[in-house]
Amino acid sequence: VVCRMTEPYCAGKADPLACMLQYHEPIFNAVHIENGLPSECPTNASDGDAPDMCLDIAVPVTAIQGDLGTLHTVNRWFNPLRAWGWLFLVLMVLLWLSMVIHDLALLQAWCRPKILSMRSAKQELPVLYSCIRRLQCLHPMGALRKRCCILWLLVWLPWFVCQIFVFIALIYPLSLFACAFWWCPLGPVRVSRVMVFQTGFLSFFWSIIFVLYFVVSPAIGGPDTYALFWNAANKPQPGCVCYCEFPLRGGITQNLLFFGIVACLWSASIVFRALKGLRRPNWGNLFSILYTVPIEAFPVEWCRPEEAGGGPIQWRKVGEAVQSEPAFDPFCLMDEQPESGRTSVRFCPVEQSDAQVSRWAKSRDPTADMVIGCCGFPAHMQRGVLQRSAISLDDIGKVVKASEKVATVEAQRSVSMTKAAPPPQWLPLDPDPLAGVASDTAHDEAADAASGGGDDGGGSHDGEAGDEEPLAPPVDRPPVRGPELDAELPLISALPPPPTRHEEDRADEFDFELGHC
Repeated sequence: VVCRMTEPYCAGKADPLACMLQYHEPIFNAVHIENGLPSECPTNASDGDAPDMCLDIAVPVTAIQGDLGTLHTVNRWFNPLRAWGWLFLVLMVLLWLSMVIHDLALLQAWCRPKILSMRSAKQELPVLYSCIRRLQCLHPMGALRKRCCILWLLVWLPWFVCQIFVFIALIYPLSLFACAFWWCPLGPVRVSRVMVFQTGFLSFFWSIIFVLYFVVSPAIGGPDTYALFWNAANKPQPGCVCYCEFPLRGGITQNLLFFGIVACLWSASIVFRALKGLRRPNWGNLFSILYTVPIEAFPVEWCRPEEAGGGPIQWRKVGEAVQSEPAFDPFCLMDEQPESGRTSVRFCPVEQSDAQVSRWAKSRDPTADMVIGCCGFPAHMQRGVLQRSAISLDDIGKVVKASEKVATVEAQRSVSMTKAAPPPQWLPLDPDPLAGVASDTAHDEAADAASGGGDDGGGSHDGEAGDEEPLAPPVDRPPVRGPELDAELPLISALPPPPTRHEEDRADEFDFELGHC
């Protein structure tokens, strides 16, 4: 047991320990003994020379109640348990706030298309996207992989570890600042899904660091020790504070490791649930409920089997949805039907309704008909495929149908004209192809001379007749467009010209021409 005197301005207080902790242990810092307890306490003559041991010390219960009974650290930079507690509190608040904003916006049908997906966020925030890519060094790593794969394998692990700390220290604060101060109306709503995704990743990384800390730290520097303080009432001079240091029990360390693993798995589940809405915004789901069901599945409507007579199910009327609340069970009443003992559930995707098509046509996400690539994200969209900020889903469908119609009609017309027209043949060449022309010219000159209007240059044709080249064979000309195809051409002209090779290489890194809010 170590007993020391507090500073003079705390010695006269009714609770010297509380005064010392208030000035020398702010938030999650540790207590430096030389500053908070500068001198040793005087001892009584009856105490003897043998110091008290922390194993058999007896203190009043009132001395360790409330804040006085918390664990403290001495002569260290910070209190590990308190620092981790504050960190996870901030993470949970950020994650809870982004999830609440996202779910409240997703419940409103008119607000669903405004929530950005991954590619629409790239369009709305091009400068932020470019900065993140530069911080991640994705382009240099991709170039290194193409040039020297062995060197890329050697550099990949240090690069990946550095990316974790770059994300924690730079990318997430930058994204949070950009999203919090975005000038666009409904800015926090539009970026809520992206922030849930990034905050889930942040919690995942910190949970891994938390587990590694309690696994590696005892192996390097021994178990962490924590101090318990109390006011020494049996000392002759007031202001004396005693403390004992204890290592953490093995059971407490195991509980902390279990908490870190659970937090890691839970954060990963949030990240994977956010992926559904980031790659396809119309498949987004609520985060504040335990089950994962796309929001567009509501309202749930189904009828009784045709064998049982069809019509509305039991406990529902005609025109009444089975479940219209997105936050409740979509499978309700399925087990309460007369034939539920012999039925099951099958899922299959169906075409969107007219209301859903008109709703998502307002979305700026251009991934409705994109090819899905690695990890479920849409494949890279080249510049010449679609205009990212101007063409809606309806316009895309019209362009595709118009191009297919034009191609079909032209193919049919070409086939019909090929069948109707005779095959091209080579014409036989006359030994003197201009002989008839020369005789006609001489006859005309004689007629002109008889009438008195001769032409002196007519005889030159005979001299040049032998220098003429043979006639070329006939060439098939493409069919001429009909008037019914001219109406489709304005739709085809909406497509931009094909990109150059340089533009394709640089399109994914620099996209400053994208749409504004």
